[in-house]
Amino acid sequence: TGNDLEREFALAASVDIRPGDLCTMNSSGKLLPNATAADVDPEVIVALENDIIGDGIGVSYTEDDEAVRGWFPQPGDECYMWLETANNAAINASLESAGAGNLQLLSTGKHIFTAIEALNNVSGSDARIRVRRV
Repeated sequence: TGNDLEREFALAASVDIRPGDLCTMNSSGKLLPNATAADVDPEVIVALENDIIGDGIGVSYTEDDEAVRGWFPQPGDECYMWLETANNAAINASLESAGAGNLQLLSTGKHIFTAIEALNNVSGSDARIRVRRV
């Protein structure tokens, strides 16, 4: 049988995906980072590291049509994702898509993840955060 919640997707052309990115499929079924900030109906696919070939969470997928491991987290599942810079997430903060594969504090989009650790991201770039699927 296999795990229906995890599968391989082809990487869409001219995009990079980091493990932990919130992703979506394009009309050809290829994976790309979710590009809609405050998305009200996001497809929730999280890119996983390619540990099958020994890549860790710091290695991005970069080659067009490269096989990307994607996961469909279910309510209660925990994962390591990206918090957009200039976001101060407290424990239990509600998070939504920030529009670049990353997450931001809930504004007008759909609450899809909850922070399970506090992170005040003032780094100037995205930072990793542990979250739980709503």
